[in-house]
Amino acid sequence: MERSVTQDRKSPDVRNVGISKDETSCALLDPKPSIPKAGLSIIAASFAGGQASVTWSIFTAPLTKAGVDLGPSALLNDDSNVLSRLSETWHIRQTSLSPHILPPSSIIHRPGMRNLSLVSNYTHQLALQAYTHVRNNCTLLTLGGDHSLAIGSVAGVAKAIREATGVALGVVWVDAHADINTPESSLSGNVHGMPVAFLTGIARGAERKPGDGRTSKTPFDWLEDTHRVDVSKLVYIGLRDVDEAEKQILQQCGAKMFGMAEVKNRGIASIISRALEYLGPDTPLHLSFDIDALDPTIAPSTGTPVSRGLSLWEGRYIASELAKTERLVAMDLVEVNPLESVDGDGPKKTVTAACEIIEAALGERSHVSS
Repeated sequence: MERSVTQDRKSPDVRNVGISKDETSCALLDPKPSIPKAGLSIIAASFAGGQASVTWSIFTAPLTKAGVDLGPSALLNDDSNVLSRLSETWHIRQTSLSPHILPPSSIIHRPGMRNLSLVSNYTHQLALQAYTHVRNNCTLLTLGGDHSLAIGSVAGVAKAIREATGVALGVVWVDAHADINTPESSLSGNVHGMPVAFLTGIARGAERKPGDGRTSKTPFDWLEDTHRVDVSKLVYIGLRDVDEAEKQILQQCGAKMFGMAEVKNRGIASIISRALEYLGPDTPLHLSFDIDALDPTIAPSTGTPVSRGLSLWEGRYIASELAKTERLVAMDLVEVNPLESVDGDGPKKTVTAACEIIEAALGERSHVSS
């Protein structure tokens, strides 16, 4: 489905492009020395730029929809948080990456894409971090944030895996939405509905006209072939709200899809078995999990909930079966929005469900995938 944003809430300060020197080094979090540990790097990706327009003036910061950028802090600071669930299994190294204001002179606009320069700059920085962590033989967990950040996390992991192993990364995209709109097909221009299109090369960045006087690269020019995901190494699970334009793109590119109707008809065990068989027995895996893949009765606090989604058991099963392959090298958990709630319990329910998915993927592992 086309992801759009209509709510207008006061947003926290989501600014700061790049990474300071002290942010690039990961802090080791007090593991118990008696327990065998392996390296898990967690990036708190507090980013909302892929889901709303940015308003600029000499007086104001960019304004985005509030909430989804608070997802990482909710997941890390909740009573039953990610750190407490994983600290018995892993040496955890935690870092963060926050966006900041780009000077208006550096902004490039393109019809059909909001926040083009902001998203490109942020995802490039995230890709550099992801690449470094995986090349250092760490398993990576990226906490979002909106799903546009996966352009960075998946691209960085894909490049690291290619260099380390010589093979292509497999991506399991668990989501209610296909996220494969292009700037030409998108109705909203929100880039969190386009990450798969950029990762596969179906979509490209802005183009500069010859003689415009600028010499720097255009947004998303940083994406190279080594960052790309081959469509033959991509599997969708949980789709149930796909735009007509996206359906055409999916048909043309031949992506492997398991929609919710098929999940309910065949059962999740059969779906995962078929997905892993399709990706191949030696393929390193990246799980990109949008919390809206779950039914809104389980995870209501997200920006674009869609009814009749995965049960929590099904979501956990997907994660645990990927972990059992011992080839899960990275995971994203995105689109938790603590400010989106139809009742007072919504944020707590959503954060708890997200933590359970993460625990199923990473909580019982005592090794580093290579």
